[in-house]
Amino acid sequence: HYLSPSSSHDFRPPPLIPSPTPQTILDLGSGTGFLSLSLAPLLPSHTTLLLTDLDEVVPLLQRNVDALRASHASSLPELRVRALPWGDEEALRRLLREHRPDVVLASDLVYFPFLYPPLLRTLIGLTTPTQGGGGPKVLFSYKVRSLVREEPFWSAFGASCSRYAQVEADDLVPQDVGSTFKPS
Repeated sequence: HYLSPSSSHDFRPPPLIPSPTPQTILDLGSGTGFLSLSLAPLLPSHTTLLLTDLDEVVPLLQRNVDALRASHASSLPELRVRALPWGDEEALRRLLREHRPDVVLASDLVYFPFLYPPLLRTLIGLTTPTQGGGGPKVLFSYKVRSLVREEPFWSAFGASCSRYAQVEADDLVPQDVGSTFKPS
């Protein structure tokens, strides 16, 4: 159980994808940036971590990125903030001209059914394999609120993926679900 905390109750995951080459990790719908900014100090400095959200959220994300940079003396990955409204094909094209993600983080994005179609279009656009290469890995985490209402999204998303696996939280940390995460 690599997710079990150490005796000091710090959570130190292994790199998402160990790689000596530069990688781009895209956080879709970053919100305040909590996930990415907690993860950033744990990533190799040759990683690019791209935080995305609506245009009106970008200033908040940028302030939080700037605060992390100011408070962290250690080496951080390259942190970038970009607008990526779900379903906005032009914003997606602009982003993909600049960045091709190797990993897409999607944390707690499935909540309003009216957002499922634009979210799905954005995920499909981000994960379409490039010529001569594969698409990025997608790490999706979310809380089930109403599986009956969420099932159409998961069915459509599953149909668009070449392979996927569902992992339940109980499978990862059966005895330590209440542990805290403290970035270094």
